[in-house]
Amino acid sequence: MTTSATYTYKKILPSYLKEIEAWEEYFTLKDFLDQWKESTPKEALDNALELKSLTKNAKDSIPEGPLKTPAFRARINVFQNEVLKLVDLTDLNAKSAYTTKQQMTTIFKTFSNVNLKINAIFDKQNINNTVKIDSVFKKMR
Repeated sequence: MTTSATYTYKKILPSYLKEIEAWEEYFTLKDFLDQWKESTPKEALDNALELKSLTKNAKDSIPEGPLKTPAFRARINVFQNEVLKLVDLTDLNAKSAYTTKQQMTTIFKTFSNVNLKINAIFDKQNINNTVKIDSVFKKMR
């Protein structure tokens, strides 16, 4: 019998959650991953198509604003590609628990990267709002 492993990922900083609160598809995906991380490899494969669908919904519904950048889209595209690799494993005859666990680990790493990019985008936005570049240059004159 294959036991489940626990997978983790980096979270969005609490102060930035309000910035994306209207992005329901992200939170649906995150909630799914929070439950899915306790899955056995067989359960993970059984739910791979649902994960694929939730990932596509989140990607297609990125809200207007600071997240609509090529750099952020790249992160979510990488995440989606890793989910698609897991879906491919469901079609293979040689479904090994080891390979599935490796892919699950990769999925959580790439989801961490999505969240870290969200944090970085809002960090930059906060810095830009705090530091007035024009005032810095005026002081230099």
